[in-house]
Amino acid sequence: MESGGAYNENIENIRELEFPALKDVTYADHVGATLVARRHLEAFHKDLLGNIYGNPHSRSPSSHLTTDSVDQIRYRILKYFKTNPEIYSVIFTSGCTGALKLLAESFDFHGDDGCHGDEKKNKVNKDGTILSSANVDDLSSLNENKKTDRGCFCYLLDNHTSVQGMRELAFQRAGLVVCIDEKEIDLCPQSEHIVYKSSNIASGGNSLFAYAAESNFSGRKYPLKWVDKVQRGNLGFQEAYPGAWYTVLDAASFVSNSHLNLSEVTPDFVTLSFYKMFGFPTGLGALLVRNKSADLLKKVYFGGGTVKVSIANQRFHQFRDSLHDRFEDGTISFLDIISLRYGFDILETLGGGIQRISQHTFVIAQYFHHQLQSLHHGNKAPVAMIYSDTGFDDITTQGPIINFNILRADGQFVGFVEVDKMAQLYNIHLRTGCFCNIGACQKFLDLSIEEVKANFEAGHVCGDDKDLVNGRPTGSVRISFGYMSNLTDAQICLQFIVDCFLESKDQKPVYYKFNLENKSLGKVKNVKEKEMCHFTARDNLSSEKCLSFDQNVCCEKSQNRENNQSTLVSDSNKIYVDSVDSIPENSKEKHGQDDPREISNENCNIFKLETVEKEILIDVDRECNRIDASHFEEFSYEEQLLKMCSVENRYLTNIFLYPVKSCGAFSVNEWQLTDRGLLYDREWMIVSENGVALSQKREPKLCLLQPRIDLSDQILVLSYPGMPDCIVPLQFDDPGEDDTMFGLCTSKVCGDRVKSLECGQEVSDWLSEALQRGQCRLVRQKSDDTRATKLKDSTNDTSVAQFQLSLANESQYLLISRPSVKSLQQKIEERQKEEQNFVNSDEVPDVDNLIHRFRANLVIGGGSPFDEDKWERLQIGNNFFISQGECGRCQIICLDQMTGERSKEPFKTLAYWRGKKVPFGIHLRNADTAPSTSESAKTIRIGQPIIPF
Repeated sequence: MESGGAYNENIENIRELEFPALKDVTYADHVGATLVARRHLEAFHKDLLGNIYGNPHSRSPSSHLTTDSVDQIRYRILKYFKTNPEIYSVIFTSGCTGALKLLAESFDFHGDDGCHGDEKKNKVNKDGTILSSANVDDLSSLNENKKTDRGCFCYLLDNHTSVQGMRELAFQRAGLVVCIDEKEIDLCPQSEHIVYKSSNIASGGNSLFAYAAESNFSGRKYPLKWVDKVQRGNLGFQEAYPGAWYTVLDAASFVSNSHLNLSEVTPDFVTLSFYKMFGFPTGLGALLVRNKSADLLKKVYFGGGTVKVSIANQRFHQFRDSLHDRFEDGTISFLDIISLRYGFDILETLGGGIQRISQHTFVIAQYFHHQLQSLHHGNKAPVAMIYSDTGFDDITTQGPIINFNILRADGQFVGFVEVDKMAQLYNIHLRTGCFCNIGACQKFLDLSIEEVKANFEAGHVCGDDKDLVNGRPTGSVRISFGYMSNLTDAQICLQFIVDCFLESKDQKPVYYKFNLENKSLGKVKNVKEKEMCHFTARDNLSSEKCLSFDQNVCCEKSQNRENNQSTLVSDSNKIYVDSVDSIPENSKEKHGQDDPREISNENCNIFKLETVEKEILIDVDRECNRIDASHFEEFSYEEQLLKMCSVENRYLTNIFLYPVKSCGAFSVNEWQLTDRGLLYDREWMIVSENGVALSQKREPKLCLLQPRIDLSDQILVLSYPGMPDCIVPLQFDDPGEDDTMFGLCTSKVCGDRVKSLECGQEVSDWLSEALQRGQCRLVRQKSDDTRATKLKDSTNDTSVAQFQLSLANESQYLLISRPSVKSLQQKIEERQKEEQNFVNSDEVPDVDNLIHRFRANLVIGGGSPFDEDKWERLQIGNNFFISQGECGRCQIICLDQMTGERSKEPFKTLAYWRGKKVPFGIHLRNADTAPSTSESAKTIRIGQPIIPF
């Protein structure tokens, strides 16, 4: 790629050191938030350790240090934008949105002849100091019965939601609110452009034009020369609205990759967010106010530090003289402000200065754009629809943002949710949706006002996963680059699109060669598939409507056990033989303390399996060496059960519960049902030191953590390769507020607030060591937690069924069928053969592997593939369930639950084959009424028939 020296090759040298979190991750959402450099944080940390910064409203030495440091930062900001305190003032806000809100609340639309005449205007020095300030009693409200001069609030269609929000305040104070597109900037607005018009309005007043220097949707850089033209009244749309015009420039996206020179262009107001420039701190922005325009800001509310005097029992106060003192209510985020110094340093030392950053990011984005534009399916149809007003050939009109939607070979859109899920599989972080810019979405996606409203009526809201309505997109995909991005980031994104969406029998272009093996698991001691024990419950298996193990085999093995010749282990209903004689005397010395087989005899269990005629007690000694069970597969209970399944006859073949959310499965033969689902299913979860729930998306090692329930001893047992077991009691009373044994805490699951209990420091330490990460905690859902399902039943009832829910994501139960799994496996083989003319069996998971990847509670055999999708109700034994629709899948299904390794399948095939929501399996809930209240109606067992209706 010819870059003419624009590409900053130094980034390649410092990226690993300064941005270590980027290892194995492609971050492509820099316009949303760029990344913070190690050097930035280290310098700020050193500063905090070496200085004491006090509240700036105090008079102590530490307070003076804070005030002086913050003032220096104000100067540094103005210097960076090529201006000075005589021309501009800096008001710190919570971000760009906070700055726009402040401006909307205080901008005076009335003008000289309105309610605030010349005698009431603030007199402002060149340095931003206000010479006189009006008493609040002088700010009389507008008399609606009298025609007054009230100006216009005009904003560009392509604007952030925060600018749209300004219009709601303008409705109360401006005479007109107008929305125009770029092509209409020099035209007289028509009636369709008028969002609001007051009935009591005289011409004149102060008007405000708001636009973004760079679109956060498409990266279009709008002309900065508009600022001067608007101030002079030289743009066509201003002809219908006489009076004084002012501009607010939303520069949040622009300044992250381009230089704003305020000595050349002088907007009246500029809004910023600093985390978009250098990643830290978040929640801090600024409103830059041109001192000549400061008198337009009329403040009403006052907070701590903003007034010179006030009287508590009389309406009297006087604001402070300095503009920033007047508008910065309360104590500012002074430590965050001080950290800005190091952010500006980083842009120079690492980024090479803003001009170099602008060139570097543009050349990467241009490469991605041109390559994406060149991609075509085998039938010559384009792979992507790119949303842009430019040809991506001019750095002055285009920023490093590419917005697009993926198209199939037949021209149908691929939903952005599907693209996002596939991107996560490749560890690509991008942005989808409308990006808080509905105006640009309307423009580029050609959505009419009626269509936006219709989509809302159909259930689509901002931020949801309804990416297609009637086949048309409700949003798009956005990729953006920052100063620490490199060419490889663009190549990985391109290869991801080629791998997942380009349909062609010809050789596909290669931008990057992936190795999707999971490198993040770290070193796990002695992890072998046969050493990962899956234990069944102690509950006896009833013979009612169930198949059985062969009695003679069980009796024979039981007699051998009594002679101390062998031990039977029940593992997912399969028989394993552990030869005691095969274990050397020096086994402990050989394997060491880290061997997962080094378990005390105190952990031996008695499992109870029941045949049709006779109950057999089987002693399980976990210190024994497990050997392969292939010699005994003919006696597999599961195999016998599967032979009974057919298109006409369906049976429950597996029951899985997941006591700890996102951890390994616990396979049982029979289990109790509760109001929340299976007893103890997803009743616990692991949270980080910040209280955020861990899942396999961020911590793949969770799949190696094996929980099991011991009903006899009333304990939860946690196992992990190379670690001794950890025991957690099942039974305890919920603690009171003053109980110190358990910590009460509030966690979140899928946006729901969940009341939970911490399970103690001992298990916390065990989890932290096992997962090799900072202080993890095990929390348990409280018995009185009221979390409920939000899914709708598959029946004609459109209301949401409010039924109790555990820590499961969406429903009480998840059901999959073996015929559907087998059909998917065959489809993976077919697609692989189509793409590479052969089938690599190593890349096609077997049926059992796929079943575990889908993490279902109930697995059924028999019937036809995907019959379950059409079910509304079903009966298992004496229990009735109601379907709540298909389960949309995420990239978790690409994680091998036995090894923790990632692959592209089955998600890739499932997304291509099954559609936008990537559905597989169905959600179930308990039927609100059951035909029986007997004990048998409260349990389910494998082997019970499945009756859908």
